[in-house]
Amino acid sequence: MLSLATSEQVTAAAWLGSPVPALLTILFLLALFAHAVVGLRSVFDDYVHTPARIVAADLLVRAIAVILGGASILAVLKLFFAR
Repeated sequence: MLSLATSEQVTAAAWLGSPVPALLTILFLLALFAHAVVGLRSVFDDYVHTPARIVAADLLVRAIAVILGGASILAVLKLFFAR
């Protein structure tokens, strides 16, 4: 994946058009956003002292993770099915 950062867009799209890289990228994205939610939840538990603010921040982070994760996965699927 790191070599794709310096390659052209056509090369990266062709690489994500293969089933195995597309699947691994989707799994990576799921792990990335799940890890971010868990990590931020830990930060909220340590530094936010009002239960209502913890719940509000947790809901906001989860909503953002779902939106960004869904958009990322849709982008990968769009490249995969466009081959």
